Amino acid sequence: MNLRLLLIFLAATLLTPSVFGQKKPNFSGRWWGKATVDYGFGSHDDFEYELQLEDKNGIITGISTTTLIIRGQRYTAKAEIVGKGNKTLLICRETHNITEDRLPESSWVPFEKMELIFRIDNDTPTLEGLYDCGKSPEGRNQGNGRLLLRKKPPQA
Repeated sequence: MNLRLLLIFLAATLLTPSVFGQKKPNFSGRWWGKATVDYGFGSHDDFEYELQLEDKNGIITGISTTTLIIRGQRYTAKAEIVGKGNKTLLICRETHNITEDRLPESSWVPFEKMELIFRIDNDTPTLEGLYDCGKSPEGRNQGNGRLLLRKKPPQA
């Protein structure tokens, strides 16, 4: 997984003008987009994912909102976020769910670790990277995937 993060970082560095010349971004605000969970063998699902973050000198707190649609029914969970941000990298995790809809035949699994690269894409700030849900008590991998989020402009 760290090799994929390194490749994403290198691609973001090469494709983003003067990443190292940028001031440290402020991660505060509303970020929205999609998360992709990888099942292997090319099988994956996409779902809506949103972060509402507050950045106080690189210390990140906030709320995530995950929305799944299963058999036409919409399910949502909100989780607390904590982490740290620096010049181009945001590392955070979901600590626990605050609210959650009950899922059929499943349960919500928090993102144990997210590693997201900040960049500017067509004048829009983006966060892109990987997440990992860690291992179950039985030692099984609970899932991992990719996140691609764009910063929503403030609403008037």
